Amino acid sequence: VAVAGYRAPGHECESFSAKYVVEELPMVDDDYFNLVYMRAHHIPVEIARTSRTIIREMTEKDLPDMYELYADPAVARWTEPLYAYEEELEFTRAYIDNMYTFYGYGMWLVFDRTSGELIGRAGISLRVIDDNECCELGYIIKGSRQRQGLGYEVQQIANELSFPNASAFGTF
Repeated sequence: VAVAGYRAPGHECESFSAKYVVEELPMVDDDYFNLVYMRAHHIPVEIARTSRTIIREMTEKDLPDMYELYADPAVARWTEPLYAYEEELEFTRAYIDNMYTFYGYGMWLVFDRTSGELIGRAGISLRVIDDNECCELGYIIKGSRQRQGLGYEVQQIANELSFPNASAFGTF
C-alpha cells in the first residue's frame, strides 16, 4: 500500500510510521502522489527521453542485463565489476531505497529507444572529493555503441534536468 503521511508544524509523530512524510502541503500534488505510488510498487521512474534513448531508474529485474553491460571490455576498463549476484541484489535494493527514494537522483540505466536494449548508465553519483560532499555527473556506454554521440546526448539531457541537493557537477 502506498502511504504518505502529514506532520503538522510543531507536532511530533513518533507513533506514526510512513516512508513519506510531508511537512509542507504546497509540495503535495498529483506528481508527488504518483511518485509515492510508483515507489511503493517498485515501478521505476522514467527520467528522460532523448531522440535515441530512454533513461530510467534501475530495478532488480535489470541485473542480468547489467552484468552483460559490465562484462563488455569497453565498460570494464573504466568501472569496477559488479558484486556477486546475491550481494549485488542487496546493493541494488539499498541503492533504490536510499538514492532514488531519499535523494531523488542517482545512476540510471540508458536503453536504446527502438530496441529496448540496455546500452549504458548515466546520472549523478554522490562523492566526497577533497573532504567535500558533491555530486558528479557521469556515464558509461556499451562498446558497440560508443563514438555515436550517445554519451554526449545522455549527459546533456541529465545536465539540463533539475536535481535536488546537487550542488556541484563534474564529469568522468
